[in-house]
Amino acid sequence: MLGWDIFQFSGSMLLIYFSADLIVRYGKEIAISLGVSRYIIGLTLIAFGTSFPELVVNVNASIIKESGIVFGNIIGSNIANIALVLSSCAVIKYIKTDKVEKKDLIFFVLSAVFTFLIAIDGQIKVFEGFLLLLGFILYCYSIKKSINDFSDDKSEIKKKYKVNFYALVIVACAFFTLIAGSNLFIDSAISLAKRFNVSTLTISVTLVAIGTSLPELATSIIAIIKKEYDLLIGNIIGSNIMNLLMVLGSSAVINSIVVDIDYTSLTLMISLTFLILAFNIFRIRISRIFGLVLLIIYIVFIYSNFNNIA
Repeated sequence: MLGWDIFQFSGSMLLIYFSADLIVRYGKEIAISLGVSRYIIGLTLIAFGTSFPELVVNVNASIIKESGIVFGNIIGSNIANIALVLSSCAVIKYIKTDKVEKKDLIFFVLSAVFTFLIAIDGQIKVFEGFLLLLGFILYCYSIKKSINDFSDDKSEIKKKYKVNFYALVIVACAFFTLIAGSNLFIDSAISLAKRFNVSTLTISVTLVAIGTSLPELATSIIAIIKKEYDLLIGNIIGSNIMNLLMVLGSSAVINSIVVDIDYTSLTLMISLTFLILAFNIFRIRISRIFGLVLLIIYIVFIYSNFNNIA
């Protein structure tokens, strides 16, 4: 039944959203209690928490060899993180982009360029997946150094929370809920694709990508309202890096990925990446008008995907 598929799709999306929200919220409390700076929290913990839906969805999809979902979800999510999440926040309030560390920008750009290069031959092999994971290990090492670099920020962070059993249990339960929600999400996405006679890739690069990007959208809007710009920028940059290195790398190691995607999506992802790089290099703030332009571009991108099928 179509109604049941839509209900399952929407319900599983809500499960993913709320479980990721719990992971981010209580994980942030634990991190703050340990004296970690807000930029590092956004770059690591929140970025990992908001990328976890992509990881779970993609690993499950890779196991059952649904390459369309695997690759479409990652490319679509990275596009959504900039053209939907960042633009929506910019419409609310202009965003300063001069807080990103140089080494984070390097990983941000190189991960996108490398993914583009290994995807243009139509397949991401297991060996290339290992290379992506190696990049993720190097990224984690750079984060460890960043924690030391930001040690002077610890004076600004008050230990308001205690690492307690209650918080750990909530995070653990949220992870299990996230896994269950992702399984339902994949099943319903495949079912909807069949019912509407579109490819799983089209569904993945649009609806699935939006669904798994909901945690980024929610945490980023909250961050911009609270004027926590460091959390916002760190979340977007960190999430895109983790999507490509950690999530895509893990998926490719399980099974090689057939890249059945139009190069418009890949080109848009790489263009948005270099756009953010340029904004950071020249210290240009993202204005409301520019945010609106980005949002329109994303709407056109979503429309064109379904219009091409029609």
